[in-house]
Amino acid sequence: MAALKLDSLLENMRTTLSDVDVRRQPEWDLPTLEHAKARLQWLAADALQAMNLIDELLEQRAED
Repeated sequence: MAALKLDSLLENMRTTLSDVDVRRQPEWDLPTLEHAKARLQWLAADALQAMNLIDELLEQRAED
């Protein structure tokens, strides 16, 4: 179960990260900065959850 959830989280993180830099110009305008910040906040939450799942999987492997 944890492995499937980790796979899903990592895929969501890839998708979110691909959407972070949506600039059409070389400068960062305010809406683009806000958009990037929101996406990175999602990434941070997903990354923490993924790290916890990895710890869980490592503990399971150590017990086997």
